Amino acid sequence: MRPLFFMGNYLKKWIEHARPRSLMQSMMPAVLATICAIGSEKFNILCGFAAILGVVCAHLALNLADDWFDYRIDMMGDRDKVIRQGFRAMSVKYPYLTDGSETPRSAAAAIEYVKEKPYFESISLNFHTPFPGTEHLALPMEKRNRIIDLILDYKKKGYPIMNSKSGLKAMKSNKFKKRCWMTNFIYVDGTREPQCAGYKIPGLCDKCGFCMAGEEDAVMRLAPDTILAGFKLRR
Repeated sequence: MRPLFFMGNYLKKWIEHARPRSLMQSMMPAVLATICAIGSEKFNILCGFAAILGVVCAHLALNLADDWFDYRIDMMGDRDKVIRQGFRAMSVKYPYLTDGSETPRSAAAAIEYVKEKPYFESISLNFHTPFPGTEHLALPMEKRNRIIDLILDYKKKGYPIMNSKSGLKAMKSNKFKKRCWMTNFIYVDGTREPQCAGYKIPGLCDKCGFCMAGEEDAVMRLAPDTILAGFKLRR
């Protein structure tokens, strides 16, 4: 009985690390595609089930691989030390969001600081969107593109930057299709919008600084690096 009990616990740990609770999110598109294909002439139910099974296996395998690489680099070690000291997870806003004092040099300093300190897991960078009355905080596109190149260079060097390469490149031109219906927005005063309020202001979307918009477009274009970056966030 002891070997069976041991194997049961061992298998349970593998299942926990695979995080099956989020399987429904990845299964639904495959299930829906199979249902839609039922009426077609060449539909094969076995191929449909095989496709769904493949999606499930890929989802679980990527979750396990994510934890394995974290274990290899002892990413969790520093985080556990911080938790034991009583610190809670939080987001920190940098000065540029409130007073416009951010510069390329200080942006680089922020990226380097996050890598050096175990208190932070990663950094996400955005630009100011010039809503009415805040236009003076927005960067000219030329300067903004130089900063994006700087961020891409740091990302290439392995710094913990949450933005994906494809998402950042999309923000250089701002000519991509905005898909902000994918997310809900909650503002500081507690009000909510089903999508960014910027769509109500003519021309504002062409000056968008929310890098999330670039990430959403990259996901819809099936950019591999953006999809993999999303899997890393699913903890």
